Amino acid sequence: MASSLALVYFPRALPAAPPVVHWAWGVGSALLLFVSLVAHELAHALTAQRYGIRVESITLHLLGGVSQMVEEPSTPRAELLIAAAGPVMSFALAGMAFGGRAVAGGPVSVLVLFGYVGAANLVIAVFNLLPGYPLDGGRLVRASLWAWRGSFDWATRVASMIGRVTGLMLAGFGAANAAAGGELISGLWLVMVGIFVHQSARAAGRLAEIRERPAPVEVEQIEEHVA
Repeated sequence: MASSLALVYFPRALPAAPPVVHWAWGVGSALLLFVSLVAHELAHALTAQRYGIRVESITLHLLGGVSQMVEEPSTPRAELLIAAAGPVMSFALAGMAFGGRAVAGGPVSVLVLFGYVGAANLVIAVFNLLPGYPLDGGRLVRASLWAWRGSFDWATRVASMIGRVTGLMLAGFGAANAAAGGELISGLWLVMVGIFVHQSARAAGRLAEIRERPAPVEVEQIEEHVA
């Protein structure tokens, strides 16, 4: 990540700057992006803890991450607030970066750095709001459906179907972008993210279907009930 910023992004944004500045800004931007991703996931985790849900682990990827909660939220409101916490944090960080860029003086390189951090957090927020469960947007869809119908498992199955379609669309867009001669790495990365979203949504849908199946009843239980 730092090398691509230092070798591609900042040479284009700061063509007059020497390579040492490109590398310094590349490493600094990569660290700030990492901090932004951590803040995004910590917002989820802290909100979950507020509702008594323990977060077992946090896995980061380029445009967000996954907070592994040991149990599901108990109410649609809890689900909605936990899901919204991450994008809200990313939007807030983007606003701070763009605000800092607007009021900051000094060299152009500082303004470019503020601009990159702001744009990166904006992309993180918007990407995670896509309606693809288990992305934050998919969880917001599930919370809304859960509140509407009162069935967590039904809402999960519908959010799962939407998530599978979203995952396929992401993978298709990434493959088309790579094949058309665009950014090969970003295209292949979108393919992997799309596959991950599709598989995660599919697994969640299957789990919801299993939970909705009638539990087996022992013969002894029937006899006791009849007696």
